[in-house]
Amino acid sequence: MAARAIVVLVSLILAVVAGGASAQLSSGFYSRSCPGMLKAVRSALRPAIVRERRVGASIVRLFFHD
Repeated sequence: MAARAIVVLVSLILAVVAGGASAQLSSGFYSRSCPGMLKAVRSALRPAIVRERRVGASIVRLFFHD
């Protein structure tokens, strides 16, 4: 359940970032320069969300307002 939540969270963050910008932003921006980025984010967020379920929502809010 937590793994699915993290995948949804990261997908949502990438969609918000890509959809809210008006130029060259893309969801695959780090695919060449940092191919392990998604895995690193997932491995950092998973334990945080397990400890405190609101962390996922807080991160989405952070990116929304940033």
